[in-house]
Amino acid sequence: MRCVTSKAVTGTGTRDSNDGMLHRRLRLGAAVLMTLATTLALATSAGAAAAPTWSSPMSVASGLDGVSCPSYGLCVAVAGTSAYINTTPSSTTPSWQHVGTTASHALLAVSCAPGTTSCVAVGDTGAITATASAQSLSTWPAETSTDTHNLTSVSCPTTSFCLAVDASGGAIYSTDGGTTWTSLGTIDSGNDLVGVSCASSALCVAVDTIGNILVSATPSTAGAWTPVYSDGVSLTGVSCSASATCVAVDSSGYAVASAPASSTSTWSATRISSHGLTAVSCTTGAFCIAGDSHGDIYESDDPASTPPSWSGAAPDVTGLTAVSCVSDGLCAAVDGADALTATLPAPTVTTGAASAIAQTTTTLSATVTPNDATITSCSFSYGTSTAYGASVPCSSTPSATGGAQTVTAQLSGLTASTAYDFQIVATSSDGTTSGANATFTTAAPLRPSVSISGTPAVGDKLTCNVGSSIPAGLTLTYKWVRDTTTIAGATAGTYVVALADESHHLYCNVMVSGDGGTAGSSSGYVSVPAETLGTIDETTVAKASVSGEAVTTTITCSPQALSQCTISLRITVGSGHHIVAIGSKTERLAIGASVKVTMSLNAAGRRLLSSKHHVKATLTVSGTIVGVVNGTIRKQSITLTGGHHAARHAA
Repeated sequence: MRCVTSKAVTGTGTRDSNDGMLHRRLRLGAAVLMTLATTLALATSAGAAAAPTWSSPMSVASGLDGVSCPSYGLCVAVAGTSAYINTTPSSTTPSWQHVGTTASHALLAVSCAPGTTSCVAVGDTGAITATASAQSLSTWPAETSTDTHNLTSVSCPTTSFCLAVDASGGAIYSTDGGTTWTSLGTIDSGNDLVGVSCASSALCVAVDTIGNILVSATPSTAGAWTPVYSDGVSLTGVSCSASATCVAVDSSGYAVASAPASSTSTWSATRISSHGLTAVSCTTGAFCIAGDSHGDIYESDDPASTPPSWSGAAPDVTGLTAVSCVSDGLCAAVDGADALTATLPAPTVTTGAASAIAQTTTTLSATVTPNDATITSCSFSYGTSTAYGASVPCSSTPSATGGAQTVTAQLSGLTASTAYDFQIVATSSDGTTSGANATFTTAAPLRPSVSISGTPAVGDKLTCNVGSSIPAGLTLTYKWVRDTTTIAGATAGTYVVALADESHHLYCNVMVSGDGGTAGSSSGYVSVPAETLGTIDETTVAKASVSGEAVTTTITCSPQALSQCTISLRITVGSGHHIVAIGSKTERLAIGASVKVTMSLNAAGRRLLSSKHHVKATLTVSGTIVGVVNGTIRKQSITLTGGHHAARHAA
């Protein structure tokens, strides 16, 4: 396994310690050890970058020295005096097309503004050629030259700003997409600049062949460049992401990083290869690719961490000359004659759970791992089946290089007491991934516990009590009922007893709605006596007696029944969904009449008593209570005993 060694340096220090000789000897020894392990992958941590899938090297042209991919659908390379484009770089068989002769001198580097088709290529003797439509197969504009030295690198963070450096320590810039250029003179006296990268027009970093890193916050101003680091070994390239994470690479296999880069920031050096690194590219999210002279490629999504996590692969067999990556999840690399492209894995997702479930709202959660590519869509699909039918976006979009991240979404307008299915869906340019299905069930509508308070007498006010706290936003609907007839206009929470209510029963009903459903409950009856009758006499049932298979009780019909009382008696055993009737009888009584009722067990009851000899049962008597009001009059627990002795028990 290759070793990873790191050292942090602040300001204008060097990578070597004060004992420079000892450090160089240790570095030589480490190089020998690392060479013995070149076939093994670089050590990684749990936060290591996602591994791209690389295409096979494809022959393009001799002298490929530069490549730039401004988007997922376009890569541009330069070789000799020509440019080459690939408009399907994510294809498994990408195709490079020659766009014609564009310069009279060899082009060494190219940079395209992110998200555009605007590109600038530079090269020998100050050669410059620029186009606003790099995807076209037409010949680029004729070469211009505003520098007498070889231009070695160019960076265009936008279509309105580009900066190029030369082999004599000089720099030039353009504010019109590469048409006209202004010289900054020498920014690195006596040294050959070999790389430049601009995070924006307010931050550029340049590197040279003796290991210097220079930074400027006003790169278009002469004299505004500050040396911040001395590597002591030839630097070969540099790349800065839009977030200002910058990584420089050198010829001894070190990556030197800072985040965010500035004239006072700390730079840390990490050896990631046993061969000389030749090129590096970092995306907006700080995912970086570095290539070496052996054709190995290394990835990291935390290049400025202490220590960073770099992982390695060997997709090429020739030393790489340039690499370029975009945040959408695409990279391209070139060597002396070949080009290869790579895509990152599609997002990895795990559907989570629903929490804080109420009648109409809930919060969904999931985990999304972008695999270092920009997430273009993150949402939850949901519905009452796995067909879903609705979706809601994630409350925030995961960061490309943030690893596994929790995402949530708030659902509203749900239906109470309903089962829902949901799943997480995340998309990048590299693909769409849907999570497994998960379920949740919303809570039942709020059901009130209703009661009546007040004196049930003509002229007095009764109050219908809800009996529970009702959240704001819900609607309460009241209804008052006389016996079995709804009282017209009585829709408030209070009711004044009327003369028509004498000798009748009253109850109130409350419906709660607005929480994804509607649920209601009724109070018990209250009796309103008549002045001429005194109190209301309801139908009564005496305590039952049991003798063997016979059950006897006395029933008295209410004197205030409208015509007669219809009474049903039922003996049952069991509970819940397993209630069995073992005896029943129906009686009709005249108003005010009393009758002694004896009922016998049915065949099922007799068999049960015969086998058990001792059976606990329930006697339920229901029917006319008073007037036309019907309901359960009395429930009694009884014990049936076989033989000549009867046991009696009444509740």
